[in-house]
Amino acid sequence: MSSGPTGGTRALGRVRGLGGSSVAAIPLLLIPALGAVQGGFQPNTWVWSGALAAWAAALGLVLGEGSDRLRSDWWWTLAAAALLFWTLASALWSVEPAQSLLEARRMVVYASVVLALTVLTRRHSARVLFAGTHAGIVVLVLYALARYLLQTRSFATFEGYLLSEPLGYANAIGILSAMGTLLSIGVVADGASRRLRAAAAATVPPLALALQLSGSRASWLALVIGVAAATALHRSPQSLVRTVGALALPAAVAVLIGHYSELSSLASPRLSGLAVGLATAGCAVVSAAAAALTLSRPDASPPRRAGRLVVVGAIVAPLIGVAAAVSAGAKEPRSLYYHVAWREFLAHPLLGSGAGTFGHYWLRWGDVAA
Repeated sequence: MSSGPTGGTRALGRVRGLGGSSVAAIPLLLIPALGAVQGGFQPNTWVWSGALAAWAAALGLVLGEGSDRLRSDWWWTLAAAALLFWTLASALWSVEPAQSLLEARRMVVYASVVLALTVLTRRHSARVLFAGTHAGIVVLVLYALARYLLQTRSFATFEGYLLSEPLGYANAIGILSAMGTLLSIGVVADGASRRLRAAAAATVPPLALALQLSGSRASWLALVIGVAAATALHRSPQSLVRTVGALALPAAVAVLIGHYSELSSLASPRLSGLAVGLATAGCAVVSAAAAALTLSRPDASPPRRAGRLVVVGAIVAPLIGVAAAVSAGAKEPRSLYYHVAWREFLAHPLLGSGAGTFGHYWLRWGDVAA
């Protein structure tokens, strides 16, 4: 058939278009999958998660424009490879070489994800990537919240009655809830359709409730700063302010219900998990209606200053973490963590003691008064 070359060109175009969209599958699959197994804390999860990311990168290189993206955005891959190499090399001088090698196995997952994102991302696929990240976070947090509200209550040794599962760490739930809330606000403000904006708005009250039940004060601080930064850098700050105003009341009601219930602090709370869940579902309906009925359709033009927002987030987020950790030091042994880390640095100031060896020094010096 004479149309062979044309058909081949069209097929290649479809494959390349698929590559741009398939980048969303990485966060959409890995965030819930790893979150459901203690956030990927155990080494056995690094095998399949790293293999999936590497497989996605290989498909992008074979079927799409992955090689072109790899050449143009080489610094991402180089940075990930350098960190992996340094982690692996630290086993040569590590006080616990086996632990450092284990940390290198974890770094393989990070490097594979960076490689997959570099290969699969296209010039105009940022929105698709953010959508996949948003969906993955929402699925994981809503699953955690439903499980917390509907299952039999149990007391965890370190987390008490806080919302911490399936990640096993309440602050992790809080961080994801804050991230999901911020992304939901962005979809409501800039979504292309009324239905999409309403669906995103409906997730804000349950995400806010999950944040409340996690007891993570630093995550609340991160959310406030994130909203402030997004407003300052948004192409239409007034539009984002209107969005936040429309979503604030139902989200605040959900938070107040969670606070009043004392689910996260008492063995016998004032309200049952089912009652809190039903009330939050009502808040979600109100939030969706507010987004659908009161917010006009936004300008479809892409954000002009998203890059600056990413830079601000990269700078502010670590500062928030440090400030929150310092503020909590009076109630928790975090000041002791810094004390042990400082002694570890003084013992190995040049190259460090090897990746993943803080536990070794914690066992030696963790009982020393800060």
